[in-house]
Amino acid sequence: GTARMIGRGRGVGCQLYNQAHRTLFSSSSPSLPLLCCGNNSGKRLLASFPAQTLIDENDNDSDSYHVIAQIPRGRRTRRKPFLLTAPPPLTDPPTESQEINISDLRRSTVHRKPASRKGDYDEELENFMESKNLMRDYRGFGYAITHYRAEQNRKMCVYTLKVMIQEGIDPGTWLVNHVLGCFYEAKDVNKCVEIFGTTKFIKDVQSYNHVMSLMEKSNDDRIFAMYTIMQKTGVLADHLTYDILISAFARQNDLKTCEQLLSEMRKRGIRPTILTYNRLLKEMVQIGISSEKLLLFLARIKSEKLKSDHYTYSYVLRILSNNRDIFMCSKLWAEAKNSEDVDTILYNEMIGIYRDNRMFSEARHLTEEMRSRGIKPDNHTYTYIIQDYFLSGKLTECLNSVQEMRSHGLIPTTYTYNTLIMLFSGSNSAVICESLLKEMLRFGLKPDRTTHIYLVNMFSRMGDFESCSKYLLKMKDHLPTYEYGFMISIKAFIFGGHMDYAMTTFQQMVKDDTMMTSQEPYHQVFEWCAEQKDLSACIQVWNTMKFKSVPRSANDYHLMIRAHCLEKEPQGCLDYFDEAAAEGVTLRPDTYATVYRVCREKGLYEICYAIASEIQKKKIPVIGDLLDQLRITESVLKNSAVENTKI
Repeated sequence: GTARMIGRGRGVGCQLYNQAHRTLFSSSSPSLPLLCCGNNSGKRLLASFPAQTLIDENDNDSDSYHVIAQIPRGRRTRRKPFLLTAPPPLTDPPTESQEINISDLRRSTVHRKPASRKGDYDEELENFMESKNLMRDYRGFGYAITHYRAEQNRKMCVYTLKVMIQEGIDPGTWLVNHVLGCFYEAKDVNKCVEIFGTTKFIKDVQSYNHVMSLMEKSNDDRIFAMYTIMQKTGVLADHLTYDILISAFARQNDLKTCEQLLSEMRKRGIRPTILTYNRLLKEMVQIGISSEKLLLFLARIKSEKLKSDHYTYSYVLRILSNNRDIFMCSKLWAEAKNSEDVDTILYNEMIGIYRDNRMFSEARHLTEEMRSRGIKPDNHTYTYIIQDYFLSGKLTECLNSVQEMRSHGLIPTTYTYNTLIMLFSGSNSAVICESLLKEMLRFGLKPDRTTHIYLVNMFSRMGDFESCSKYLLKMKDHLPTYEYGFMISIKAFIFGGHMDYAMTTFQQMVKDDTMMTSQEPYHQVFEWCAEQKDLSACIQVWNTMKFKSVPRSANDYHLMIRAHCLEKEPQGCLDYFDEAAAEGVTLRPDTYATVYRVCREKGLYEICYAIASEIQKKKIPVIGDLLDQLRITESVLKNSAVENTKI
């Protein structure tokens, strides 16, 4: 027989399962088609959990049942009824005392989800829409996208958008902008560009602003092509668009286009704000501008009756400081400190300028002025004060600044202690640095990679191999810093005259498989050894490079041959000439000149003749010092009695 089931709303009570199962499957019919009305959730749940069964007493056909699923009332749907096939009957109908394994029944239904990533996304989306009582229409999908954006679930945002398009629902500009905004907040410019380019929708100015703003922040040159597309499609720029473009063109040092954009804004009735000019000033700090042009720029801001804020003054002070125009800095500061927007950040900017120009008394005067005006110094202010005290030779006041910070309610950070360790490690004050490190730990501050770098550099310069190795091991968890710390210690050992420690550290670095992933460290260490004119260290590094199959460059061969020449061992140079020829390395002309000069001074004319033949054979350009040496050698050979007629 057949059974008619009417599903209304969402969800079915599981407590009536046994009664419905007995009623449906005790029939002689092997399979009962169920007529259901509802959405996908009703389709799945009604097939798995038939609810309450009512037998119509007026129906003469005992094999026909009118089955009504008593489901909680919810939003009605207008979808057409669909036909389902009930699960196959059990071999023995269950009794009242038997329990039904619901999971087995679910596995036997036709609604089993594939174990794939796409299936997981589909199930998550479906469950969410069921829980929120949503239909699979524009409104329902729109609610889902806004919800996933609020939760910063970017993958589900994109998947929901794809499902909408697959089901033939036009997402529209508003919803696509929501998805773009999700990746804009995550600063994922490539994904934002991909969605913008592959999704068919009417692009408005907000769509372009999402993509162009990310491109501007990531310094992506594609922003100029995007602006061209925007112009061709006829989308008019708004205030934010102009701000983004002005920053991008100013970063390219194209101030002429910035002027054109400002003129275009005024023609369209869009008045530039102080934020627009601040964006332009921020880029001018990087590209540089003369003080005269800067003053004209400030005059334009005043002519447009715009009020400068603390960002404006901060950027202008940085530009004047980069120009070393302290007079104009002081003149502008007299105006800035009387403005309503003066704050700690602005005072810190001026204190930093005085510190950079070693005007310590003026910097301390500004600190006292801050307190008198009720502006509280922050950690950055005290960092500048610490540097001022140290550079002016007041070491006691420098160390006491940390206690002064605590007395004013400020908590010194790791950055504060790093500044102190940096300053005192430069003068090899190991006792003070280690006491500062202990003080950090006592107050619960964790030393970072910068702290250990300063300590490694100091102990390497001092030749303290054990302390250097101890702090190197503390950086092992962070591989880039660990490798950088080794390079710093090797350099400090080499230039500090501790070549044995340098070579030991270098060999430790080579043995560690996690480091030396590139060839640059080998060449750098070899160059440092060559600068110190240590032939034995150069040979050791050279042999390590050969063992590790690191290709040697023309510069490496030049340094190695020069090291032999400086040790007055020109005979050893010939082996490197042959080795370079075997590896296909073309030596530099000054390499020949170096060897030729040393050989001529020692009277090794046979080597001189060999080098001259090599120069002629390979057509090496002979200029300057080498040409003069060849002429001198030729005259010496003519005026001296040499038995070797070949020479």
